[in-house]
Amino acid sequence: MYAFIDEHGNSSLALDKKGTSSHFIIVAIIVSEDDKDIRINRIDEFRKKYFQAGEIKSNNINKRSNHFRRKKLLEELEDIDFSYHVFIV
Repeated sequence: MYAFIDEHGNSSLALDKKGTSSHFIIVAIIVSEDDKDIRINRIDEFRKKYFQAGEIKSNNINKRSNHFRRKKLLEELEDIDFSYHVFIV
């Protein structure tokens, strides 16, 4: 199994300090070794289609005003077989 991990926010619990986010999120995308190359290729095709050369980042989707596009992207990702785990503090 392979896990691809990303995080958002910072791990400081000093919420009164400027720049400290109220949430810290860790996401792990899990794929089996047998399917790793296929899944990586499918996700890379998705990235090139919607994010060109950049990272797949939610904040690259016109901020909060474009929920329709976010939904469309999530629906397309649904066709790629992977599991994920999310930890939010």
